[in-house]
Amino acid sequence: MNNMDISNEINEKVLDLLAEQIGVEKEDILPEYTFSDDLHMSPANFTEFIESLNKIQIDASKIDMTEVETIEDFLEQLEAIQPIE
Repeated sequence: MNNMDISNEINEKVLDLLAEQIGVEKEDILPEYTFSDDLHMSPANFTEFIESLNKIQIDASKIDMTEVETIEDFLEQLEAIQPIE
């Protein structure tokens, strides 16, 4: 499996989890959406989302959240910190 496949697999898992948590279809979450304005997630919802990522072995604790505005920003940051296998 190459790095692109791993990255896509992680993105899919993250989007699946996010969709489940906020109660929408994954296809309805666009990369340019923001967590607070477009998805209406409170800081508590977002913290819960990060904790649920940990349960599926995705560590988002090293993401600089000051650099994250959109779903795409989050996925790019996540991809940058994942270990290369």
